[in-house]
Amino acid sequence: MLINSRLIADLDPEAAIVCNAHVLACHRVGIELLVTSTYRNYEAQEALYAIGRTVQPERRHVTNARAGQSWHNFRVAWDVVPLVGGKAVWDERDPLWKDVVKLGKECGAEAGADWPAFKDLPHFQSLPKLPVGVLSLAEARNRFDTHGTIFTA
Repeated sequence: MLINSRLIADLDPEAAIVCNAHVLACHRVGIELLVTSTYRNYEAQEALYAIGRTVQPERRHVTNARAGQSWHNFRVAWDVVPLVGGKAVWDERDPLWKDVVKLGKECGAEAGADWPAFKDLPHFQSLPKLPVGVLSLAEARNRFDTHGTIFTA
């Protein structure tokens, strides 16, 4: 079963705090922000990866991340779109996006808009802060099960 949640409550608690702050910061300056995706299970991630490849090949790629390679799979990433008059503004040239990215970063999120290889304007993430010497992010990522919860070896 595909799970592609839009609920901030489906994020890791620390990521949810940053996401909520992002939405609120946008609201304070008059930007209505719609969260379009938070947690995705592996099946949903693979379905998105297929777009532009094996499914709807005429479309551009939606993601470069396969299942297990996206922080959405681990409940620490969210995608957004600003709304104007109730309609989504997907045009990346719209000046609203600069404010959405700036405010997300000010709230503590990493912005996909800053990625050098594959700019992902709607994507934001707040990665776990791990104590030094406990686990690397790669090790932590490998310890998540398919439901996004950490298990011990």
